[in-house]
Amino acid sequence: METREYLLNQKEKVKKDMVNHPDHYNVNGMECIDVMEKLFGIDWTYHFCVLNAFKYQFRFNNKGKAQEDLRKAAWYNTKAAELLEKMEGKR
Repeated sequence: METREYLLNQKEKVKKDMVNHPDHYNVNGMECIDVMEKLFGIDWTYHFCVLNAFKYQFRFNNKGKAQEDLRKAAWYNTKAAELLEKMEGKR
């Protein structure tokens, strides 16, 4: 691969959204979080989201990507709220 092509590929990778639906969380058109919900159920996936939000908030200032980690925490909090709404709707 030529240097110019390599640099263009690297630049494209940086542009990708690492918070909302990153490519590495998608396999064969299925997002990991959706597969988790199907395999483990809403309740366990909800708790996973709550704990992941905590993890990102806990360490956001230590990795050099504070804004990205806070956005990830917000994403997981939003997903947890969606799952909680689903759980309450089934009661």
